Amino acid sequence: RMERERRAAAERQAAAERQAAERQAAAEREAVERQRQAEAAARKAEADRLRAIADAADARERAERLRRDASFARRLKEEQLAADAERERLDRERRERLARDASFARRLRAQDQPPPAPAGLTPKVRTLATRMGKSEESCR
Repeated sequence: RMERERRAAAERQAAAERQAAERQAAAEREAVERQRQAEAAARKAEADRLRAIADAADARERAERLRRDASFARRLKEEQLAADAERERLDRERRERLARDASFARRLRAQDQPPPAPAGLTPKVRTLATRMGKSEESCR
């Protein structure tokens, strides 16, 4: 009878030790899983932080590119306006020259005189001046 009690006590002791070992193993597995989850969360947080830094840098680059594009567009528009103004000025000057030339031609026609020949460009005037011994200007 004592032997049975000793054996029962030993079995109870062994069962208690097994249960304690199982609880210990389960606690260790839970600790390992918590550690794995904590490391995964830390890696995700670091990846999110790096992504946020990269996104901010991209946004700054995009903003700078937009600023440069806007600046370029402004300069291009200013250059186009300046070129248009210069074209208009040259065109206005050409029209004024044509009007002056037309006015001059009308006055000459009104006086019934041919327009003066450019100095030194008319061979007949040069020849006549040479024959007469006079200046080209006086032979016009």
